[in-house]
Amino acid sequence: MELTLTRENQLVQVHVNGQDSHSFEMSAVALTQADPLVTTYDPQPYGARLYGALFPRDALAARALAENPDALLLVMQDAELQRVPWEYLFDGENFLAHEMPVTRGLPADQRILFHADASAACKVLVVASDPLLYENNAPVVQLNVTRERDNVRAAFANANAAFQVTFVRPPTVDELHNQLARSSAPVMLHFLGHGIATPNGAQIAFENNFAQADSVDAAQGFKPARDTLFCVYFNSCQTAVSLDSAASNLAYTLARAGVPYCLGMQFSVPEMAALRLAEFFYVHVARGETMERAVWQARRALWRDADLMRVPGQNAQTGENITFDLRAYCLGIPVLYSALASPAGIRAADGAAELAEFHPRREFDPRIPPPQVFRGRSAELVAIGRLLERGYATEAEVDAAKRREGRTPEGARVIVLRGEGGMGKSTLARRAAERFDWRFPDGILGISLEDVPAADALVARLGKFFLNDDAAEAHAVTDAERARRALVILDNYETLVQALTHTDLKIKERARGLARWLAQLAGGATVLLLTSRVAVDGLAGAQEFLLEGLEIEAGRALFWDYAKRRQRDSDDSIAAEIVERVGGHPLAIELTATAYAASAASLPEFFNSLQKQLADAESFYKNARHATLAGCFDYSFQFLNDAAQTLFPKLRLFRAPFLAEFVKEIFETNDAAEILHALQRASFVRALEFAEDVPLYFLHPMAEWYAGQRTADSAGQDAATDSAIGARYGAMYYNLARATYDSFGGKTEVGVVQLAQVTVPDLMAAREFLADAKRMRHDR
Repeated sequence: MELTLTRENQLVQVHVNGQDSHSFEMSAVALTQADPLVTTYDPQPYGARLYGALFPRDALAARALAENPDALLLVMQDAELQRVPWEYLFDGENFLAHEMPVTRGLPADQRILFHADASAACKVLVVASDPLLYENNAPVVQLNVTRERDNVRAAFANANAAFQVTFVRPPTVDELHNQLARSSAPVMLHFLGHGIATPNGAQIAFENNFAQADSVDAAQGFKPARDTLFCVYFNSCQTAVSLDSAASNLAYTLARAGVPYCLGMQFSVPEMAALRLAEFFYVHVARGETMERAVWQARRALWRDADLMRVPGQNAQTGENITFDLRAYCLGIPVLYSALASPAGIRAADGAAELAEFHPRREFDPRIPPPQVFRGRSAELVAIGRLLERGYATEAEVDAAKRREGRTPEGARVIVLRGEGGMGKSTLARRAAERFDWRFPDGILGISLEDVPAADALVARLGKFFLNDDAAEAHAVTDAERARRALVILDNYETLVQALTHTDLKIKERARGLARWLAQLAGGATVLLLTSRVAVDGLAGAQEFLLEGLEIEAGRALFWDYAKRRQRDSDDSIAAEIVERVGGHPLAIELTATAYAASAASLPEFFNSLQKQLADAESFYKNARHATLAGCFDYSFQFLNDAAQTLFPKLRLFRAPFLAEFVKEIFETNDAAEILHALQRASFVRALEFAEDVPLYFLHPMAEWYAGQRTADSAGQDAATDSAIGARYGAMYYNLARATYDSFGGKTEVGVVQLAQVTVPDLMAAREFLADAKRMRHDR
């Protein structure tokens, strides 16, 4: 069934399948700000008005609809008519968009034919653009791009049809054009990102090479690919909105330009609805259904979504907190435009789908784990991206370099993230590596220098990574590293800097050898990303980026992430004051939050007590840089039970991640697992998963520093100087070394070998606690 709407002044004429039906006043479908669709997301009253205008009783349109057509096609060219959200048509019982495919089309003389070669594979390009900052450096609301990629991937992976799905990375307009230039028709393009309609045309936000928004005139951006595209799906707000002219309506503009299908959004779309819509749309596309029916099935999936039935929000007029059922509202947000003379789908040849999403090989030391929680740091990530792209952290510095050098500067080859302990340098380095991994096709390697290795040990590590040969000569490793486009993270670089001035000549000489060799690595194709608490010298071209505390909003969100056992106060001003008092220091925020979660005090009472503790700490601790953090440790420490307070300082004995079983045996603590879990919950130890339900624990460098402070305050409690503990420590790692050795001689026990690889620093340190005979066997 086809309805054609034309407007003359304020009178709208309706034709049904080419025959005159009736007319109505434009005011009958006018949407006001007082309408329930706007104030409470309830489209039924407005949808009923739309239905009454299009299908009045006894009109030809009503009689044609009563014959139960398979689908409804709406044709209109007028901008005011395009602006009306016809997808909310409601007959008093049901929304038409739920009962049948509802599509918008072009006039018959503008429609085109489409012939797909079913023997060829259809290419699907997925652009998931999630910039960190807008061009004016304002933060961008982050999208769940991972979930959307997973949904698209799953839809086509189960299709049993030869679709070629490529995830465009980086999600820049240049890379999209590169992909389109290498593709032949038909191509389906899925764009996830932010969009906005303007009177002069729609804008959508791609990313640039350092993850900042690159707002593109969408119609012009897609113009070169019009003959290649079969369908464009904009999972973006306001990509099917007509303002004063139809030029603002991106989906309609592309349909008029000859793209067979364009799916856009006429309002801001809730993320949970956007994800579900894409998921079910592609499930049905992959089955070969027409685009019209695929959108219809996706709408029906929205209607079944229980999560959309009770969504908290506010009445737009009264400000009252209420709960919304958003199913009907979300049902009408997507708008499908067709430029075709008849519905079409893609029926790819039988076979398996090809899914292409490149991620380089990644290897991280256990002490550089993925972050439990990551808040803020958008500006810092963009600055790192700009350093990688242009060699400087700010646009002003880039512009100054252009004037000075007469050309655009190249990306930095050595970047130093410097900041206080616990500032989140390691976490930021890892997140940056993941965000910009497309830059490093030869891989990403994260190495902790917390225990300064000898140069030959690091040569072996890099030789294994670059050449798959841990016995490679140093010069071969250096050549490979300088020639490969890779990223090497050297975490806790300050330990090497400090070792260069150590009083022990052996340690100093080992550090010098390592520093000399690392200097040879700088400046090649591989980027070195260092984290350090102190300034770094001796690496040519190193660019330093100073990392400071979190912004108030991000810090406040982080506080409640870790205080989630307590009800979040409706007034967040005190949480903001806590963040400001600790200078936005992430570890300090974490410690205060876990302490608040463990306390029974109100937030104002807690803050008053914390203030006093911090004031005392700042006058007690001589190292002013760590005084506030030490105060947060002190304050949180008092909420630990006696067993946890006793065990925590002893954990300095370990040089690498350790099992609860080791703690139990070495310190003769039967409830070690429970104590370690309590310490982890209080943010005094970290944990990473070694095997299912088997965590490996380790101390954050600043927690290790604080454990040293506690040891100094309690004479005789240093585990490293307790001969009985040392003997059990030596025996534990001696037995692990023997088990690993025996495993290589017979059936390899993968778990034992993996544990030995993770605990090498302790395996090395254990030798000093062994008798001569055992030490010789251990060294083998």
